[in-house]
Amino acid sequence: MNNEKVIIIGCGDQAEVIIDIIQAQGRNQIIGVTTKDSDNKDFFGYPVLGNDSILTELKNKHQFKLAMGVGGYKSNMQRKKIFNQLKNEGFDFINVIHPFTSISSSAELGEGITIYPGAVINSSAVVGDNVILALNSSIGHHTHIKSHVLVSAAASIGANSVVGEESLVAMGARIISGVNIGTNVTIGAGAVVVKSVESNKTVFGIPAKERK
Repeated sequence: MNNEKVIIIGCGDQAEVIIDIIQAQGRNQIIGVTTKDSDNKDFFGYPVLGNDSILTELKNKHQFKLAMGVGGYKSNMQRKKIFNQLKNEGFDFINVIHPFTSISSSAELGEGITIYPGAVINSSAVVGDNVILALNSSIGHHTHIKSHVLVSAAASIGANSVVGEESLVAMGARIISGVNIGTNVTIGAGAVVVKSVESNKTVFGIPAKERK
């Protein structure tokens, strides 16, 4: 473990996952977590420091980075808002990447990314800021996953595709190669997407069709 300290943003299920992966990485020292509505003083052995407003005070006393512990299985908007606000206040985020992943050396990774065990990122793929790639998900070569996206467990995205900001690819969904997904799109669990999807749409089924 190195000397770089980290504070986890959030105090729920996703934050528990983040703690587990950081411990597996063995690169950072967790000094606490923040939350907006918990009265607990302890979270999985780490102190609850207060809400996010405490970070500015702590910044004047300590050097640390942040880890995004807020999930997005229903919507990525809140996670995006928190990330952007803290970046605007001058904070930096670490990437939380489980050791049991396969990431091409030519892939480009943004900031504040969470990658669960079993995930695969192929050659020349680009993954933007504040993205979650869940258990056993895969990203094809030359595909661009834009910022604040959640790719759920066992979801697979083909080569030369684009997934727009804030979009949610639910569990087990498939997006074939060469497909473009717009901003704030929801791909239903198990769906197979065979053609591009416009922004702010929800699609599901095999093949995936728009939900009116």
